[in-house]
Amino acid sequence: MDAAASIAVGIAAFSAVALPATWGTFVPQSRLWGKVICRGNADSRHVALTLDDGPTEPYTGQILDLLHRARAGATFFVVGRNAQRAPELITRMQREGHEIGNHTWSHPHYGWLRGIDYWRRQIQHTDELVENLCGVRPSVFRPPLGAKNVFTVQAARQAGHRVVMWSRRSFDGLVTTPAGIMKRLEPSAGGDIILMHDGVAHNNRGRDPTATVKALELMLQMLAQRGLNPVTVSELLDAQPG
Repeated sequence: MDAAASIAVGIAAFSAVALPATWGTFVPQSRLWGKVICRGNADSRHVALTLDDGPTEPYTGQILDLLHRARAGATFFVVGRNAQRAPELITRMQREGHEIGNHTWSHPHYGWLRGIDYWRRQIQHTDELVENLCGVRPSVFRPPLGAKNVFTVQAARQAGHRVVMWSRRSFDGLVTTPAGIMKRLEPSAGGDIILMHDGVAHNNRGRDPTATVKALELMLQMLAQRGLNPVTVSELLDAQPG
């Protein structure tokens, strides 16, 4: 085999491994590494609002105010470090009927490169903090950046969590506007799990969730006009269609 042929074989072999692994890690609906949940039943009149990276004041408090006025439920996938700094927001979430999910302790950007012991610690530390604050242990988990590997999914399952991704993404973790967020979320329909961000992870300082707060108010109005009920992830998944 000449050099060119050897290189071609090497590239093909690498692609055969790397492309599926990349798909499995970064594509929300991929189940290569294990079972994940991306949406509920399409016949449902419910949608699940999910908010990541908090709690962070003043944004999380403003979002809780909006949800309270709209009588809407949501799931907050909290970062343990942020929850430790704002325990009163965790207890408020619980008191007002929202679901608290686990989004790891430190929101590592490259955690998908780590092994199962690392993920167990990240998940367990946040589980214990939330339970100590409000008496309820999280039952749902979302990996930071939506990046997962076999160890991420295994560790979450071992902790008794459902791994929850999304079917509609606002891309509000990037610089955007309320109009831009609404354009991306406008197709939302029954059964969707909607991803937004109420918080600022410690390794993402400088991000401003103001656009998310403004867009959520518009989003709640749009859902009401369509007869769609915003609920927690667990309520969406456990409810009967209709």
